[in-house]
Amino acid sequence: ISIYRFLFNKCNLVFVLNYHDYLFLLENKICPLQKIQVLPGTGVNCKELDKAIRPIKKEPKYIDYIGRIIVEKGFYKFILTSLNFKKFHPELDRLFTFRIISPKDDIDNLTKDEINFLVKNNIIIKPYLAEPFDYYEQSKALIVPSTYGEGLSRVVLEASYIGIPILASKIRGIEEILPEDYKYFIKSNNPFSISKQLAEMLNDDKYFDKINKRKKSYIINNFSSSI
Repeated sequence: ISIYRFLFNKCNLVFVLNYHDYLFLLENKICPLQKIQVLPGTGVNCKELDKAIRPIKKEPKYIDYIGRIIVEKGFYKFILTSLNFKKFHPELDRLFTFRIISPKDDIDNLTKDEINFLVKNNIIIKPYLAEPFDYYEQSKALIVPSTYGEGLSRVVLEASYIGIPILASKIRGIEEILPEDYKYFIKSNNPFSISKQLAEMLNDDKYFDKINKRKKSYIINNFSSSI
């Protein structure tokens, strides 16, 4: 903290991406109020998304994790959630496939045993693309079980704008994007509990029909880089 305090006091302005970081700087007296600004319009190019996303031709079938293969991002939690889902919600599991989308370098670092485990449990793994629009088109739901404080989660921004149901941790950089009364913040880090919430979310089309228009409008007004 003392290093940040020293560096930031030499700056004319300090930009942050969310209000958690804003409060952190103030509460710890790292930076004076007049120097801090929250960046508006940071995150997602809505116009490019509109161009890239094609009309859905068939029902999406993937339940996705999009992120680094690290503990803090919830990678192993996602795998355990999928195993619980398969065990306790087989009627839904037959309809969907769990899919991991991660950087190629992370995938290459997985051991042979880890890859075989994923294959055995019908968990698909794909390399992350710079513009993963094809993946979004096939996505039925997104799970973001991260414990890692984000700046602003690009994946949550884009999925919210498109209207993909999201089951996400209520942490900084995510809770700013989703509505304050959002129904599907992760309530417990227990994979059994997450799988139960996932099953509920997959059967809650009426809720997302109601909320998606509000979410899209909120993204455009607060996080669009194309304004």
